[in-house]
Amino acid sequence: VTPRRWISDRWTWIAREGKARFSAETLQRPRIALYDPEHILVDVLGYYKDSLEFSVCEEAGLLIEDVRQNPANLVLINAGTQEELTCTIETIRRSVQDTPLVGCILPRPAWEGLSESVASILVKPITKGQLNQAIQELNRPVQKILLIDNDSDITDLYTRMLEAGRPGVQVTSAASGRAALNQMKADPPDLVLLDLSMPEMDGFAVLAEKDRDPATRPIPVMIVSATDLHSSPLQSRLILATMANGVAPAKLVECAVVLSELLLRPGSKLDPAPG
Repeated sequence: VTPRRWISDRWTWIAREGKARFSAETLQRPRIALYDPEHILVDVLGYYKDSLEFSVCEEAGLLIEDVRQNPANLVLINAGTQEELTCTIETIRRSVQDTPLVGCILPRPAWEGLSESVASILVKPITKGQLNQAIQELNRPVQKILLIDNDSDITDLYTRMLEAGRPGVQVTSAASGRAALNQMKADPPDLVLLDLSMPEMDGFAVLAEKDRDPATRPIPVMIVSATDLHSSPLQSRLILATMANGVAPAKLVECAVVLSELLLRPGSKLDPAPG
């Protein structure tokens, strides 16, 4: 076989000038190319800056160019919906060879997506004192209150609490989001108590539609939730992994076994950065 290039002992060694693009320390850490338009994962990865090196791109084209110039151990893609995630992965995989693509759906914390009309969030179970204190902190007259909850026992309980703590208050209820919106338009209340977990139309959908109507938008809302939205941990409801040319059956089985071990193991081997 004829060599493509000969090596000569008369060649002169020329040292590379300038600084390397990455430090030796950086090159020893796994590098992640991150597609995260909403910058939701950026703060999460920041906790592991001593263990990982990563770059962030808000557009698929920029990420593709980044990986071509600076090879990565993996491409991590975060999207808002499964459809968006699948579409983004298909766009990137055609141009990124030999680099694993891992996708997730990590939404913004629920409380960040709430409208400005949300005055407060009450975590179940709530007491009569907590309920009336929250209403008092509105610093506005409240005579008509609309309770939105599909559980009649809950609305009955809150009605008794309100009537006991606020003599003369008018309390009505709606068992569904659609019925609540109709009531808000027909007879606007001074305050809405809204449960987030309802069938068909949940509390988030009620808030979104309420805020689209100028007539109902100013009505203040108190959310009553079984979970504390401010402290609820971020969770991705799926993990999607692939390569540019797909995954062979043997590798698929091996990945599934390793992934199951990781998912079942408590904690993480990645150490968060101090501070």
